[in-house]
Amino acid sequence: MESGRFVLASVALGAIAVWASENLFWIVPPPGWTLIDWLETWAAYALASACALSLVGYAGVGGATAAFLGGTVMGFLVEGGIVTTLYDQFPLQVIWPPVGWHGLISGAVVLGLGRAGGSLGPWRMAAIWTGLGLFGGIWAQYWPVERPILPDALTLTLYLAGLGLLVPAAHVVLDRIGSVLRPPVWVHLVAPAIIALAWGVQGIVAQNPLWLVLPVLVFGLWQGMRRLGHGGKVSFGVSVPVWHHALFLAAPIITVLLANIGWALFGALPTNWPIALLTGAFAFGWLMRLLWRACQKV
Repeated sequence: MESGRFVLASVALGAIAVWASENLFWIVPPPGWTLIDWLETWAAYALASACALSLVGYAGVGGATAAFLGGTVMGFLVEGGIVTTLYDQFPLQVIWPPVGWHGLISGAVVLGLGRAGGSLGPWRMAAIWTGLGLFGGIWAQYWPVERPILPDALTLTLYLAGLGLLVPAAHVVLDRIGSVLRPPVWVHLVAPAIIALAWGVQGIVAQNPLWLVLPVLVFGLWQGMRRLGHGGKVSFGVSVPVWHHALFLAAPIITVLLANIGWALFGALPTNWPIALLTGAFAFGWLMRLLWRACQKV
Protein backbone atom coordinates (compact mmCIF):
# COMPACT_ATOMS: atom_id res chain seq x y z
CA MET A 1 0.00 0.00 0.00
CA GLU A 2 2.64 2.54 1.04
CA SER A 3 4.87 1.48 -1.84
CA GLY A 4 2.11 2.32 -4.31
CA ARG A 5 1.43 5.67 -2.65
CA PHE A 6 5.14 6.51 -2.75
CA VAL A 7 5.43 5.65 -6.46
CA LEU A 8 2.24 7.55 -7.34
CA ALA A 9 3.40 10.59 -5.36
CA SER A 10 6.78 10.49 -7.13
CA VAL A 11 5.10 10.39 -10.54
CA ALA A 12 2.82 13.31 -9.59
CA LEU A 13 5.75 15.33 -8.24
CA GLY A 14 7.64 14.53 -11.43
CA ALA A 15 4.76 15.92 -13.52
CA ILE A 16 4.85 19.19 -11.59
CA ALA A 17 8.64 19.35 -11.81
CA VAL A 18 8.92 18.60 -15.52
CA TRP A 19 6.54 21.45 -16.36
CA ALA A 20 8.19 23.93 -14.01
CA SER A 21 11.79 22.93 -14.73
CA GLU A 22 11.55 22.13 -18.44
CA ASN A 23 8.47 23.67 -20.10
CA LEU A 24 8.59 26.94 -18.20
CA PHE A 25 12.38 27.12 -18.22
CA TRP A 26 12.90 26.45 -21.94
CA ILE A 27 9.59 28.16 -22.90
CA VAL A 28 9.50 26.57 -26.38
CA PRO A 29 10.23 22.98 -27.44
CA PRO A 30 13.58 22.32 -29.14
CA PRO A 31 13.71 21.40 -32.85
CA GLY A 32 12.62 17.83 -33.46
CA TRP A 33 11.00 17.60 -30.04
CA THR A 34 8.35 14.91 -29.64
CA LEU A 35 5.89 13.89 -26.95
CA ILE A 36 8.04 10.77 -26.38
CA ASP A 37 10.94 13.06 -25.47
CA TRP A 38 8.74 14.82 -22.93
CA LEU A 39 7.56 11.53 -21.42
CA GLU A 40 11.16 10.38 -21.04
CA THR A 41 11.97 13.67 -19.33
CA TRP A 42 8.97 13.20 -17.04
CA ALA A 43 10.34 9.77 -16.08
CA ALA A 44 13.72 11.33 -15.26
CA TYR A 45 12.10 13.98 -13.07
CA ALA A 46 9.94 11.34 -11.38
CA LEU A 47 13.11 9.43 -10.43
CA ALA A 48 14.75 12.58 -9.04
CA SER A 49 11.50 13.48 -7.25
CA ALA A 50 11.40 10.01 -5.68
CA CYS A 51 14.89 10.59 -4.26
CA ALA A 52 13.88 13.98 -2.91
CA LEU A 53 10.67 12.54 -1.43
CA SER A 54 12.69 9.87 0.37
CA LEU A 55 15.05 12.42 1.93
CA VAL A 56 12.18 14.73 2.93
CA GLY A 57 10.36 11.79 4.49
CA TYR A 58 13.33 10.46 6.45
CA ALA A 59 14.26 13.96 7.63
CA GLY A 60 10.71 14.95 8.49
CA VAL A 61 10.92 18.51 7.21
CA GLY A 62 7.67 20.12 6.12
CA GLY A 63 6.09 23.16 4.54
CA ALA A 64 8.09 25.61 2.45
CA THR A 65 11.37 24.18 3.76
CA ALA A 66 10.51 20.73 2.45
CA ALA A 67 9.41 22.07 -0.95
CA PHE A 68 12.51 24.23 -1.36
CA LEU A 69 15.09 21.72 -0.13
CA GLY A 70 13.36 18.83 -1.89
CA GLY A 71 13.36 20.84 -5.12
CA THR A 72 17.04 21.60 -4.63
CA VAL A 73 17.86 17.90 -4.15
CA MET A 74 15.91 17.16 -7.31
CA GLY A 75 17.82 19.91 -9.12
CA PHE A 76 21.21 18.55 -8.12
CA LEU A 77 20.26 15.04 -9.21
CA VAL A 78 18.84 16.17 -12.55
CA GLU A 79 21.64 18.58 -13.38
CA GLY A 80 24.48 16.43 -12.05
CA GLY A 81 23.23 12.84 -12.22
CA ILE A 82 20.94 12.59 -15.22
CA VAL A 83 22.58 15.34 -17.32
CA THR A 84 25.94 17.02 -16.76
CA THR A 85 25.25 20.77 -16.70
CA LEU A 86 26.21 20.95 -13.01
CA TYR A 87 29.87 20.68 -14.00
CA ASP A 88 29.89 23.00 -17.03
CA GLN A 89 30.53 26.34 -15.31
CA PHE A 90 31.53 25.18 -11.86
CA PRO A 91 30.84 26.51 -9.25
CA LEU A 92 28.24 28.93 -10.66
CA GLN A 93 25.99 26.15 -11.88
CA VAL A 94 25.88 24.62 -8.43
CA ILE A 95 23.60 27.54 -7.49
CA TRP A 96 21.82 28.22 -10.75
CA PRO A 97 19.72 26.50 -11.94
CA PRO A 98 19.68 23.71 -9.24
CA VAL A 99 18.96 26.04 -6.30
CA GLY A 100 17.75 29.21 -8.03
CA TRP A 101 15.30 27.49 -10.39
CA HIS A 102 14.65 23.87 -9.37
CA GLY A 103 14.63 24.67 -5.66
CA LEU A 104 12.97 28.08 -5.73
CA ILE A 105 10.69 28.14 -8.79
CA SER A 106 9.86 24.45 -9.25
CA GLY A 107 9.99 23.46 -5.59
CA ALA A 108 8.95 26.43 -3.46
CA VAL A 109 6.61 28.17 -5.92
CA VAL A 110 4.95 25.70 -8.29
CA LEU A 111 4.89 22.81 -5.80
CA GLY A 112 5.01 24.55 -2.42
CA LEU A 113 2.55 27.35 -3.08
CA GLY A 114 0.41 24.96 -5.08
CA ARG A 115 0.04 22.84 -1.97
CA ALA A 116 -0.76 25.90 0.18
CA GLY A 117 -4.12 26.64 -1.44
CA GLY A 118 -6.04 25.45 1.61
CA SER A 119 -4.57 28.20 3.77
CA LEU A 120 -4.16 30.91 1.12
CA GLY A 121 -7.59 30.65 -0.51
CA PRO A 122 -8.54 30.94 -4.20
CA TRP A 123 -8.06 34.70 -4.58
CA ARG A 124 -4.50 34.61 -3.30
CA MET A 125 -3.78 31.54 -5.39
CA ALA A 126 -5.10 33.32 -8.47
CA ALA A 127 -2.78 36.25 -7.69
CA ILE A 128 0.18 33.89 -7.22
CA TRP A 129 -0.39 32.15 -10.55
CA THR A 130 -0.88 35.50 -12.26
CA GLY A 131 2.48 36.55 -10.84
CA LEU A 132 4.07 33.33 -12.09
CA GLY A 133 2.63 34.02 -15.53
CA LEU A 134 4.13 37.53 -15.52
CA PHE A 135 7.45 36.04 -14.45
CA GLY A 136 7.26 33.48 -17.25
CA GLY A 137 6.39 36.16 -19.80
CA ILE A 138 9.42 38.24 -18.82
CA TRP A 139 11.68 35.18 -18.76
CA ALA A 140 10.42 34.22 -22.24
CA GLN A 141 11.78 37.41 -23.80
CA TYR A 142 15.32 36.00 -23.81
CA TRP A 143 14.55 32.72 -25.53
CA PRO A 144 14.54 33.88 -29.18
CA VAL A 145 18.34 33.86 -28.71
CA GLU A 146 18.25 30.14 -27.84
CA ARG A 147 15.42 29.24 -30.21
CA PRO A 148 15.77 31.39 -33.37
CA ILE A 149 12.82 29.57 -34.95
CA LEU A 150 9.86 30.29 -32.69
CA PRO A 151 6.62 28.30 -32.69
CA ASP A 152 3.26 29.81 -33.54
CA ALA A 153 0.86 30.79 -30.78
CA LEU A 154 -1.10 27.53 -30.99
CA THR A 155 2.00 25.34 -30.62
CA LEU A 156 3.21 27.46 -27.72
CA THR A 157 -0.20 27.23 -26.05
CA LEU A 158 -0.26 23.44 -26.40
CA TYR A 159 3.29 23.18 -25.06
CA LEU A 160 2.81 25.42 -22.02
CA ALA A 161 -0.90 25.36 -21.24
CA GLY A 162 -1.77 21.96 -22.73
CA LEU A 163 0.99 20.10 -20.92
CA GLY A 164 0.41 22.46 -17.99
CA LEU A 165 -2.90 20.67 -17.39
CA LEU A 166 -0.86 17.96 -15.72
CA VAL A 167 0.16 20.34 -12.93
CA PRO A 168 -3.33 20.79 -11.42
CA ALA A 169 -4.02 17.12 -12.18
CA ALA A 170 -0.91 16.16 -10.20
CA HIS A 171 -2.02 18.38 -7.31
CA VAL A 172 -5.37 16.61 -7.31
CA VAL A 173 -3.53 13.28 -7.09
CA LEU A 174 -1.47 14.56 -4.16
CA ASP A 175 -4.72 15.68 -2.50
CA ARG A 176 -6.02 12.14 -2.78
CA ILE A 177 -2.79 10.64 -1.45
CA GLY A 178 -2.73 13.03 1.51
CA SER A 179 0.44 11.71 3.11
CA VAL A 180 3.09 9.07 2.57
CA LEU A 181 4.50 6.92 5.34
CA ARG A 182 7.79 5.10 4.83
CA PRO A 183 7.52 2.25 2.33
CA PRO A 184 10.00 -0.66 2.50
CA VAL A 185 13.65 0.39 2.23
CA TRP A 186 14.11 -1.32 -1.14
CA VAL A 187 11.46 0.98 -2.63
CA HIS A 188 13.50 4.00 -1.57
CA LEU A 189 16.63 2.53 -3.16
CA VAL A 190 15.32 1.97 -6.71
CA ALA A 191 15.41 5.60 -7.93
CA PRO A 192 18.79 6.46 -6.30
CA ALA A 193 20.30 3.31 -7.81
CA ILE A 194 19.17 4.25 -11.33
CA ILE A 195 20.44 7.82 -11.01
CA ALA A 196 23.70 6.65 -9.41
CA LEU A 197 24.25 4.31 -12.36
CA ALA A 198 23.71 7.13 -14.86
CA TRP A 199 25.98 9.44 -12.83
CA GLY A 200 28.70 6.79 -12.53
CA VAL A 201 28.73 5.87 -16.22
CA GLN A 202 28.89 9.52 -17.29
CA GLY A 203 31.63 10.17 -14.73
CA ILE A 204 33.75 7.28 -16.01
CA VAL A 205 33.39 8.53 -19.59
CA ALA A 206 34.17 12.13 -18.64
CA GLN A 207 37.02 11.25 -16.23
CA ASN A 208 36.37 14.57 -14.50
CA PRO A 209 36.93 14.81 -10.71
CA LEU A 210 34.15 17.41 -10.52
CA TRP A 211 31.70 14.48 -10.78
CA LEU A 212 32.50 13.77 -7.12
CA VAL A 213 30.80 17.05 -6.16
CA LEU A 214 27.30 15.58 -6.59
CA PRO A 215 27.32 13.08 -3.69
CA VAL A 216 28.94 15.73 -1.47
CA LEU A 217 26.19 18.23 -2.26
CA VAL A 218 23.37 15.73 -1.74
CA PHE A 219 24.89 14.40 1.48
CA GLY A 220 25.36 17.93 2.81
CA LEU A 221 21.74 18.79 2.08
CA TRP A 222 20.59 15.57 3.69
CA GLN A 223 22.50 16.39 6.86
CA GLY A 224 20.92 19.83 6.98
CA MET A 225 17.45 18.42 6.35
CA ARG A 226 17.95 15.77 9.02
CA ARG A 227 18.81 18.39 11.62
CA LEU A 228 15.93 20.64 10.63
CA GLY A 229 13.31 17.87 10.62
CA HIS A 230 11.66 15.66 13.17
CA GLY A 231 11.09 12.45 11.21
CA GLY A 232 7.72 10.98 10.33
CA LYS A 233 5.43 10.92 7.32
CA VAL A 234 5.37 13.32 4.37
CA SER A 235 2.15 15.33 4.40
CA PHE A 236 0.93 17.05 1.25
CA GLY A 237 -1.33 19.42 3.14
CA VAL A 238 -5.04 20.14 2.98
CA SER A 239 -7.15 19.15 -0.03
CA VAL A 240 -8.93 21.90 -1.96
CA PRO A 241 -11.62 21.78 -4.67
CA VAL A 242 -10.37 20.86 -8.13
CA TRP A 243 -11.24 24.29 -9.52
CA HIS A 244 -8.82 25.88 -7.04
CA HIS A 245 -6.00 23.85 -8.59
CA ALA A 246 -7.24 24.74 -12.07
CA LEU A 247 -6.47 28.41 -11.33
CA PHE A 248 -2.86 27.43 -12.05
CA LEU A 249 -3.64 27.55 -15.78
CA ALA A 250 -3.57 31.35 -15.55
CA ALA A 251 0.24 31.06 -15.36
CA PRO A 252 0.91 29.37 -18.72
CA ILE A 253 -1.82 31.35 -20.49
CA ILE A 254 -0.37 34.69 -19.35
CA THR A 255 3.13 33.47 -20.21
CA VAL A 256 2.01 32.61 -23.75
CA LEU A 257 0.32 35.99 -24.24
CA LEU A 258 3.27 38.02 -22.97
CA ALA A 259 5.79 35.89 -24.85
CA ASN A 260 4.06 36.43 -28.20
CA ILE A 261 3.53 40.14 -27.60
CA GLY A 262 7.14 40.65 -26.49
CA TRP A 263 8.62 38.64 -29.36
CA ALA A 264 6.58 40.64 -31.87
CA LEU A 265 7.56 43.99 -30.38
CA PHE A 266 11.14 43.50 -29.21
CA GLY A 267 12.56 40.27 -30.62
CA ALA A 268 15.02 39.06 -27.99
CA LEU A 269 15.73 40.89 -24.72
CA PRO A 270 18.49 39.95 -22.23
CA THR A 271 16.11 39.10 -19.40
CA ASN A 272 17.96 35.90 -18.48
CA TRP A 273 20.82 37.45 -16.52
CA PRO A 274 18.75 39.71 -14.22
CA ILE A 275 16.37 36.84 -13.44
CA ALA A 276 19.21 34.38 -12.88
CA LEU A 277 20.98 36.81 -10.54
CA LEU A 278 17.85 37.68 -8.56
CA THR A 279 16.52 34.15 -8.18
CA GLY A 280 20.00 32.74 -7.59
CA ALA A 281 20.85 35.29 -4.90
CA PHE A 282 17.51 34.90 -3.12
CA ALA A 283 17.62 31.10 -3.22
CA PHE A 284 21.25 30.97 -2.13
CA GLY A 285 20.49 33.25 0.81
CA TRP A 286 17.52 31.09 1.81
CA LEU A 287 19.63 27.94 1.56
CA MET A 288 22.44 29.41 3.67
CA ARG A 289 19.95 30.56 6.30
CA LEU A 290 18.48 27.06 6.54
CA LEU A 291 21.89 25.42 6.73
CA TRP A 292 22.98 27.91 9.39
CA ARG A 293 19.93 26.96 11.45
CA ALA A 294 20.78 23.32 10.93
CA CYS A 295 24.37 23.85 12.12
CA GLN A 296 23.11 25.45 15.33
CA LYS A 297 21.21 22.29 16.23
CA VAL A 298 23.15 19.55 17.94
